[in-house]
Amino acid sequence: MNSIIEIYSLVDNYVTHPRYSARRLMGEHGLSFLIRYRGKSYLFDTGPGFTLKQNLNALKFDVNNLDSVILSHSHWDHTGGLEEILKMTGGINVIVHPHIFADKYIKKGEEEVRKSGLTRDSNYFVQMGAQLKFRQENMRIDNDFYLLGPVTPQFAFDDGDMKNRVIKGKDGKYYPDDFKDEQYLCINTDRGLVLILGCTHMGLKNTVFHAMESMEETRVYAILGGLHLFKAHKEHLKEMARWLNNLGVQVLVGAHCTGFETMAYLKQVLNAKVEFNYVGLKNTILKYCD
Repeated sequence: MNSIIEIYSLVDNYVTHPRYSARRLMGEHGLSFLIRYRGKSYLFDTGPGFTLKQNLNALKFDVNNLDSVILSHSHWDHTGGLEEILKMTGGINVIVHPHIFADKYIKKGEEEVRKSGLTRDSNYFVQMGAQLKFRQENMRIDNDFYLLGPVTPQFAFDDGDMKNRVIKGKDGKYYPDDFKDEQYLCINTDRGLVLILGCTHMGLKNTVFHAMESMEETRVYAILGGLHLFKAHKEHLKEMARWLNNLGVQVLVGAHCTGFETMAYLKQVLNAKVEFNYVGLKNTILKYCD
């Protein structure tokens, strides 16, 4: 019997299909997926919070059926909608890494330019009904469905701004952000791993190798989410494409921070089915094939 994974795009930078934009779906800089698996529904990231409720209503999703909210990392374009969801659901499980409440910033030289992470502390969300579940080790969510991280880098980062991403310590000084809070979803299927990614700040190769080592599986069937390749140079993309082809990835859905030009290039050179993510897109993956 087949087990189906359904992944709906609720928040992304783009609404590209006229049939969906005509349904009053809206785009914004951010990411949110609704994932249905084995009779349960999970919200993976919430976007900044301006379009989530609108898009949920347009797609006729009932948030009262959500089992959990899972946040990939603290950045505002992935967590800003948490308050909006809590207003709609009241009490709900919110699965995070404890490092998500670190005081994060984007810097340029010694100048603090903007707050990049959560602007509220854990008590604020608890008072709104968040039942915080702190994850530090790899976590099994359901049958062959895991929340993995943090990722230890073995290769160079794809995010060119990593040197400017910092955490403000209690001493007022800034320290490099090691993204201990970054986590991602992994489903083990009979065709290989399915990875659902938030922003992949620690790098796509680092994340994929982390998944393969954690799951003791060398096959990667599908990668969906933000790949943070929008500033990648052509030579880096060529190397990435060779690696993905050699890895045997069959499905690649680039969202949010992947970049339009990046996806256009990868669509030309990858052996995989490549799709540019947009609000309203539904991906269905069979976990088992008879």
